[in-house]
Amino acid sequence: MSAALTGPWYGQIELLSNGQVEELAGRLKAIADLSGEVSAERDSLVRYLETNRKRMRYDEYRAKGYHIGSGGVESACKNVVQMRQKGPGMRWSADGSQKVLNLRTYVLNGKWDEFLRNRKERANSGAGRQTKSLMAA
Repeated sequence: MSAALTGPWYGQIELLSNGQVEELAGRLKAIADLSGEVSAERDSLVRYLETNRKRMRYDEYRAKGYHIGSGGVESACKNVVQMRQKGPGMRWSADGSQKVLNLRTYVLNGKWDEFLRNRKERANSGAGRQTKSLMAA
């Protein structure tokens, strides 16, 4: 077994993942014989953990169905916003940009048919007479 799997750092991710932030900070503090720079980095990490421990209850967040990390949000921004609105030569007004984002969100969520059905129902009922601008909401 490698030293990385048996040394003082082993199990740190599991502690953090299980919401045991205080235990993790305590174990980090107990590591001795570190060089000055490594010791300073460790101390900085311990301060961060202690300051933010109430926001690092990842076990509770997962139990409630929350996503951990920003990957999902970053992916959504890329797929919804950047791919459609940041192409070469594209310029958008705030109003036009929002309408395009609304439509793109319908498509990506598989709700395009629902959007069209609701739009037709509005038009047939005479509610919300449409102007030249697209009603995307």
